[in-house]
Amino acid sequence: KEFRAVMVVRPNTVDELTGNLDFLRGAGVKMVDLSLDLWTEWTPADALRLSTSLGEAAAYWRAHLPEFGVNWFNEKLARAAGIQELNETARCGFGAGEIAVAPSGNLYPCERLIGDDAADSSTRLAGHALAGGDFLDYSPSAARSASPCSNCSIQTQCGTACRCSNYVRTGDVSRPDGLLCLLDKVCHRETLRAFADKPQLAHENN
Repeated sequence: KEFRAVMVVRPNTVDELTGNLDFLRGAGVKMVDLSLDLWTEWTPADALRLSTSLGEAAAYWRAHLPEFGVNWFNEKLARAAGIQELNETARCGFGAGEIAVAPSGNLYPCERLIGDDAADSSTRLAGHALAGGDFLDYSPSAARSASPCSNCSIQTQCGTACRCSNYVRTGDVSRPDGLLCLLDKVCHRETLRAFADKPQLAHENN
């Protein structure tokens, strides 16, 4: 069966990003979904290391297309080429048409927000999985509506519309923080740079 591997990128692993991609590709993985650890502290020095590692990883990804893919760069390439439209709801609808169910039956807008599943959790949705209620009329707040985004040079290519990621970082589903903006801008830049340099693909050398 086709499968994908999820790799969490943290400050203590970010320097090995390209090496870890190479390990997974060598193990037969064809598609890697990178996921940034949003719950840990990223210092300015960590953010700089992330930017450097993303440049190296983008070059590695470019060299091994199309047999090997990395979600952060694949998505930027698809948007730049006009193949993939910017999805306002990003990863999911944050409770609109798609919900996450905890083992207890409690409902959440995203599985990443389940946490301890406490009774007083501010992220829980109303209702319970066994109650049989209709949750399709739930309307989440708009994604990425913060005013600073209006002047961003890559607003039409931006991927910071994930309500869950924004909520984790800022407590506001519509407002990304500097880390999320950095990730998006660097991925955009390095994806375009990887193709501007026009390196040979791995399969072109065989």
